[in-house]
Amino acid sequence: MVGHGCKILGEIKYEIRYGVFPSRDIFNILGPGIKSDSPPHGSSEKEVAIKTKRAEQYINKRNKQDGFYEKLEASILREGVRNPISITAGQVRLDKYHCRLPLEMQIDPKKILVCDFQGGSRLFIAQKHNLNIPCFVADFVGKFKDLELANTKDSILTKFLDKPTEIRLYAWGLYFHNLPQIQMKNI
Repeated sequence: MVGHGCKILGEIKYEIRYGVFPSRDIFNILGPGIKSDSPPHGSSEKEVAIKTKRAEQYINKRNKQDGFYEKLEASILREGVRNPISITAGQVRLDKYHCRLPLEMQIDPKKILVCDFQGGSRLFIAQKHNLNIPCFVADFVGKFKDLELANTKDSILTKFLDKPTEIRLYAWGLYFHNLPQIQMKNI
């Protein structure tokens, strides 16, 4: 499958596909928060309010430290999302996260489309502005056979403007090691 320079960790039961998705179609488990106007996403209105407040606190804290979210947002609005995020289709590692999937994903696992491994902050900003976002999909259910197959290191790396130092394939999805945070250098 993926060529030299990639580490394969665990049994791979998915295909890697590349596509550009409406950010609103992806459930963001990793981002600093969830959209406060979008219950249920598996949560009560009270849970959404608590998560939204925590997200705001985290974003404010991080912006005071180094301006991360302000810089990321400015970069995305200026240049678009420079590098793909990693998402999964048909499977999610809920044991690692303290959240519930949206009801439609709980009922039908084939509807699962989540950012649960890498790219949550970029997805958060894209969702805030209703932007499309480039994604590598670990497709566990064959839902995206019409998308471009990304089955070599070179085919993966061509989608990045800023190259990661390593690509790892885990049993649960694709991971990019040391992806440069260009927005922290540009502003």
